[in-house]
Amino acid sequence: MCAESADSRDDWIRELIGERDRAQGKQNTPTSDKESSAPTTAQKEKVNIEDFELLTVVGKGSFGKVIQVRKKDTKKIYAMKVLNKKTIFDRGEVEHTKAEKNILQKLCHPFLVNLNYSFQTPDKLYFIMDYVNGGELFFHLQKDKTFSEDRARFYCAEIVLGLEYLQDRKSVV
Repeated sequence: MCAESADSRDDWIRELIGERDRAQGKQNTPTSDKESSAPTTAQKEKVNIEDFELLTVVGKGSFGKVIQVRKKDTKKIYAMKVLNKKTIFDRGEVEHTKAEKNILQKLCHPFLVNLNYSFQTPDKLYFIMDYVNGGELFFHLQKDKTFSEDRARFYCAEIVLGLEYLQDRKSVV
């Protein structure tokens, strides 16, 4: 990363450190326990399609779709990724899909979309993930054309922290 001046560089560094410290304060486990194998929410509570109220389709892809859902008991909003098993099998993506689920189960970070639950039926796989209201960064960049330096610094800090977490976890996932 480069900056126009030493002051600008120092601002970026302060922003990154501040975001890292805030993120670590939000996590339930200390950084030194990163290798912990404590079960995630996805492993603790058994759920099925009946536990969720389907709200609206958020997106569609070649393997399935993503639906905004509300968990009936907690009223919390999630994104439900619904994958068609036949499509996964026909396209030879079984191992890729298993790896996706296994990796997502092991990750928990405030700047990454987390897997909260997963289950299956005879013909579909369901991943219940964090619902991020507001869309993708690319959408906002297209809409606004340019970001202020402070906003860019904030997004950059979140991205760096997410990548740093993934790098630190590479031996676990």
